[in-house]
Amino acid sequence: FQGHEKRSMKKIADRLEKKIKENDYDVVIAVETPFSYVLTRELGCLKIFVCETLEADELYFSKNFGSLERIHTFREMELEILMKSDYVIFPWETTESYARKYIWKGDNFVTVRYGCYPKDRKVSYFFPVAIVSVGSLWGYWTNKELLSHLTRISPYVIHIYGKDRPPRKYHLNYKGYASSLDVLYDYQFGLTTASRGTFR
Repeated sequence: FQGHEKRSMKKIADRLEKKIKENDYDVVIAVETPFSYVLTRELGCLKIFVCETLEADELYFSKNFGSLERIHTFREMELEILMKSDYVIFPWETTESYARKYIWKGDNFVTVRYGCYPKDRKVSYFFPVAIVSVGSLWGYWTNKELLSHLTRISPYVIHIYGKDRPPRKYHLNYKGYASSLDVLYDYQFGLTTASRGTFR
């Protein structure tokens, strides 16, 4: 994909369009920009784009995109998906607000908050309290610098779980990959960090 988004997205859309038209679907729901360009085609059904993130902006704020032309092309294709979908669903109001302010004021935008399932079991009380951070550690958006700073200044231990081991320079209390979210029951507080870019 990297640097070849336009060609790759069109090839994927061609294959998907053929399959969708063969099966005569009532609704097509697409997730993630690189796999959703098929929504720009006439499919004869309701088209829903689940926009968990704006990929062109993620790429831009990562500062790992090569040329601005790549961002421009990716943005144009993403905008086309937003405009030609019957509904664009955002999981957070902040993402929808960002899209309206910086990309397009779509009448087809809807925020559907992601919920959670309440648990019967409560976390254990323990003193001193412990803090946990669970999530991806490879992207720029996790703000490993802030996580490192908080780990240094916190009077309480902060344990970090994630699939990707962070570089040692951050001096994080990395505990590896949490095979189950039951690990959360051992902590009293959760911590999520985010990058400082406009998108966050």
